[in-house]
Amino acid sequence: DSVMVKGLNENIEDLFKEAEYLEKEINSRTPPNIKMKVEGVFTKIIFLTKKKYAGYLYESPKDEGKIVMKGIETVRRDWCDLVTETLTEFFKIILIKGDVEESINYLKSVIEKLRKGEIELEKLGIVKTLSRPLSSYKGQQPHVELVKKMIKRGEANIPSVGDRITYVIVAGPQKIVERAESIEYVKKYKIPIDVNYYLEHQLLPPLERVLEVLGYTKTQFISGSKQLSILSVLNSQNNGKL
Repeated sequence: DSVMVKGLNENIEDLFKEAEYLEKEINSRTPPNIKMKVEGVFTKIIFLTKKKYAGYLYESPKDEGKIVMKGIETVRRDWCDLVTETLTEFFKIILIKGDVEESINYLKSVIEKLRKGEIELEKLGIVKTLSRPLSSYKGQQPHVELVKKMIKRGEANIPSVGDRITYVIVAGPQKIVERAESIEYVKKYKIPIDVNYYLEHQLLPPLERVLEVLGYTKTQFISGSKQLSILSVLNSQNNGKL
């Protein structure tokens, strides 16, 4: 198992000396077959829930630090590239720069670009594999419905079983599952994407718990509302620095 101890120093070398001292002291008082080992030192860390955190870790005082995430998914098969890119940059700003305000402003800028249609469609593409014949699928799935539409439209290069299908969700009154379209088709006919889908089902859900810790709600980023939060208190006290 593992244990975390809050250090008394700020300098990275002093923190390692402190950690090594604790390692030596603890091991001198435990049975020979039970030993503690220093795995690294976090200079910044955000705890979200039990066993769920993100931190900037040094494995030795001479190495460069790296971002480590436990229990936080940065890559998932049903997420578009924009989600992974935004999550990574968001945590980099907080954990390396220690600047909460900049991380929030960065997220706002991504959302603004999404609303203005300034995000490349390729970054919004969701990839799924057509794993079996269309007739064997029960219920509706976006990538399957897209293939059915491609066949109905008489398009060339219809995907086959085993092919990976990239699609985006476009705006419209139909159910989300029926609004999957290929990037090529969207570009050709200049079809707008469904911004709210990408906000509510892609970009904001993996960040929701982090935003709560910072005093924000997912709704505020969807609606654009501004409310007094922990972040505003942080900013007034120390210019948004962690």
